[in-house]
Amino acid sequence: PILIATADSEGSKKENYSQYGINGHIIKPFSKNELLETLLHYCNQLNIEINQTKLTSYFDHIQFDSPQINMPFIREIVGNDEETVKELVTMVRESVPKYIEVINNYKIIGVNTELERKDFITQVHNLKSNFRNVGADNFSEVLQVAEDCLREEKNEVIVWEAIALVEGNLHLFKIPDIDHT
Repeated sequence: PILIATADSEGSKKENYSQYGINGHIIKPFSKNELLETLLHYCNQLNIEINQTKLTSYFDHIQFDSPQINMPFIREIVGNDEETVKELVTMVRESVPKYIEVINNYKIIGVNTELERKDFITQVHNLKSNFRNVGADNFSEVLQVAEDCLREEKNEVIVWEAIALVEGNLHLFKIPDIDHT
């Protein structure tokens, strides 16, 4: 099945999907389980069989279920000055989308030279380091797996799964009891 990921929670444009060969949609952000459930739904509709035992991930053990900015960790590093803490968190929050954009560009254009491969690894590493700087352990763990795969020239699919997992959980990249968005 061909699905579109959309922020259109109303589904107001879904009547146009079929004219473009799209079978359905899923609302962003979504979890891996929501994606798999949606895929299974449309596969069943189209009489496509899926071997579900192969639907495992390098990241199944990682649970994104709470805010991912660790304030005690940050204060341990920079002290209790609220302005410094706020500055660090703001700097990291502003850098994350930029790194993700550059990384996703490699998905579009591909990694064609050794220089591009090194830059790709550097971008993933820097994104991981930014998350690590604010104690966002789940994000940095996922990106460590991606970085290792790139360095060892393993399957890039794992890298894209890691980036999708990070993007799908950015709503948890917040400060507990302070951020309410």
